[in-house]
Amino acid sequence: MSLFRYLDGNQFSVVPKELSAFKYLQLVDLSNNKINSLTNSSFANMSQLTTLILSYNSLRCIPKMAFSGLHSLRLLSLHGNEISELPDGIFNDVASLSHLAIGANPLYCDCRLRWLSDWVKTGYKEPGIARCAGPQGMEGKLLLTTPAKKFECTGDVDTAVLAKCNPCLSSPCLNQGICHSDLVEMYRCSCPPGFKGKNCETALNACVSNPCANGGTCQVNEDQEGEYSCACPLGFEGPTCQTNIDDCEDNDCENGATCIDGVNNYTCFCPPYYTGEMCEEMEDVCAPGRSPCQHQSTCLITSTGP
Repeated sequence: MSLFRYLDGNQFSVVPKELSAFKYLQLVDLSNNKINSLTNSSFANMSQLTTLILSYNSLRCIPKMAFSGLHSLRLLSLHGNEISELPDGIFNDVASLSHLAIGANPLYCDCRLRWLSDWVKTGYKEPGIARCAGPQGMEGKLLLTTPAKKFECTGDVDTAVLAKCNPCLSSPCLNQGICHSDLVEMYRCSCPPGFKGKNCETALNACVSNPCANGGTCQVNEDQEGEYSCACPLGFEGPTCQTNIDDCEDNDCENGATCIDGVNNYTCFCPPYYTGEMCEEMEDVCAPGRSPCQHQSTCLITSTGP
């Protein structure tokens, strides 16, 4: 039986659970896959393992007991992942570890990673490749040579960093879905009725969110899941009935009146001395009691007034 397993360059998103059955393996290469998380049992029973290569995956968070029981491990490669933090004590069981490759990771070098700074300096277990990506002032500094006292906590940690190990902090569930931590998938969403998907992003009934505005009626497209159309009331148009039709584009206002758009109608705002629904009538400003003329003068109506 081979003591080596080369599983690099596949499409694994998790460590194959069958792997832990091979307890006499000495080398496991899972590089260049799409593994985004480990569990506390990913490498259970593999006490003979001396080399574990997890480089160039999508690892964001590693639980504290992920390497528990790997007493023979001497080389661990986590190079080229998305790791910002490692929990203190994660290497307690790997006393034989002499080489840690953790370069090309966005390490967040605050006080919570100070322990790693001290640990790699003991026996120079990291070859001086890994660099910090934050916080401010620590960008680009080497994990191996930067004094541990520089690893300080001086402000709030970016939510994007914390969310790597607690993805629910970034509220990934949409449409009022509820986020739950998950050991394998990092998180899962409990979706409300009418929604599905990893993040509850897909409406089973596209009309459940009432997408039609201004009293429009939503109609589900039976031929295409998640599609809908809106039947708009008079005076509105657009995919969601969002646009009030401009009724003034074709109006009958007269005599220089100003058209004011309404909903499926319009109003004519008449200039001085004109009246009527369309401002089509000239006001009788010379009628008794309204004439501005005095001293027995005669009032005459003109286009510009009395």
